Amino acid sequence: MNNCSIIIYLLLLIVITILLFIALQYQKQTSPSVQLSSALSPSGERRTLSTTCNNGNSPQYLSSYGPGICYDVSNDSGVKNYQYMVQYAPLLDNRWLNDLELYLPLMSGCGFIGRTGCQSTDTNTGSLYFSWVSHTYNQPIVSGYMSSGQQIGQGSQRCSTFGTCCINGITQGDYTDARSTDPNTYCMSSTACFDRGHQVPDDQISIEYGSPNQTYNMCNIGPQTSALNRGKWEHLEMVMVCIGNNTSNQIVFDGPMTDSSGNFASAFTSKTGKFDGTPFVPEGWWKVMILTDNNGNVQSSGFWYYLNNSSESYDPNKGEGYLGIDGFNMLSQRMGLTFPSSVTNAVLSKNQVCNTLSSFIGGSCQYNCSDVS
Repeated sequence: MNNCSIIIYLLLLIVITILLFIALQYQKQTSPSVQLSSALSPSGERRTLSTTCNNGNSPQYLSSYGPGICYDVSNDSGVKNYQYMVQYAPLLDNRWLNDLELYLPLMSGCGFIGRTGCQSTDTNTGSLYFSWVSHTYNQPIVSGYMSSGQQIGQGSQRCSTFGTCCINGITQGDYTDARSTDPNTYCMSSTACFDRGHQVPDDQISIEYGSPNQTYNMCNIGPQTSALNRGKWEHLEMVMVCIGNNTSNQIVFDGPMTDSSGNFASAFTSKTGKFDGTPFVPEGWWKVMILTDNNGNVQSSGFWYYLNNSSESYDPNKGEGYLGIDGFNMLSQRMGLTFPSSVTNAVLSKNQVCNTLSSFIGGSCQYNCSDVS
């Protein structure tokens, strides 16, 4: 290579370097920055939600939306499932700033289960659900999971112990001997008031994935009345199971609901007294089911709501049962949780829901759509 060629080569390198620098500066100016202030900006774009870690770590944001996680998930193959589900999850308003924290069952440093009495081994290397846990209300505000479309395990593989929620320090003992200051509203009897109510059901995770133990952590638990947990909520869970056994395109979200004034009730007592006199007890629980096509496009959605009271069966005259679009609106107004339009535009009417779901439920299910609509 002669001197002339070397000079030309150097000039070309300089030109290329200048062009790359200009391109990078342009990208910085035109690319939207991620704001850690609000889940929904004034222009309507989805954003991450500021998260404060009690363990001293800096939060990690696994997607461009939702709260951060404060524990290591580098070995959790279920992160990709969370990143897929969160595109359908509700938008969070500013009341949840620095309150919610992401929980994944297999995140490192947070014991995720109590194995006793259910399953001694767990071969899944990925978290099978998520919860957005509230520091203020000591329970998950939103939980979500996807179906597998197959049956590989058994139901009713119930663990006898629950792992402590590392996010808020709630232990299973905080629910021991859980009573109510308003027994007429909440208690079936003097000894049956509140249960450790699963938001993500152990049965569906057991049957479809063989890992019920992932659900036995207090980060997945809320103060459900015994009547709700053992009656109408369990019926709804089993319908979700029957649908999920027959399609891998089912996504389910659920969580607690305040009363019409936006408040939780102070009606819970237990042996530890941790929640005595604190706003902790929801008025009810909501559940949203989404069915997509194989490309992830929402085909239909539904909304159910049941009161957290002493009745095992629901009463439509009290605003319980299948609520459809009215339920989505109530959730937005009371809880500041607003599902994306792709979900709410596909909501089934009360007249449509049974016809749509019947093809997924199958003949082996002991429950049918009329039980929950």
